[in-house]
Amino acid sequence: MKNANNTYVFPIATETIKEYEETDVQELGQRYIDLFEFYLQDDIASKFRKMLVIEQYSSPRAAELFNEIFIDMPLNYITILFTVLIQNGKFIHSDASIMALNFYSPLFLLLFKNDSATTEFEQLKSLLTNHIEVFIQNHANPEK
Repeated sequence: MKNANNTYVFPIATETIKEYEETDVQELGQRYIDLFEFYLQDDIASKFRKMLVIEQYSSPRAAELFNEIFIDMPLNYITILFTVLIQNGKFIHSDASIMALNFYSPLFLLLFKNDSATTEFEQLKSLLTNHIEVFIQNHANPEK
């Protein structure tokens, strides 16, 4: 999920899903932890996210961008990714869109908890790591 500039972004093109077909689900979990860390600690990414949060209430375009970047794109991408993982037998059969919602919602919450609370980053990262580990335990196909 690094782009050409070595910065983390949510993947936009679904073609990148193919890159994950052979990826271990544990490695995939680590990629989301790295992505979370980037969006919290990269100064430009953090300021951009905070600006969109504030401006979404006065600018329809900012609201559109916020929803696209931080809600719709990640959920769509993760749904497609989980669909592939289910089809490849790495995840148990389930509704991929609900799985994506269950997976991404805590990431989204912790991202914004960082902005509004005094919780330390390492504590948030630990919560996220535990969430991803439990999610994988609950959804990984034990036969793979």
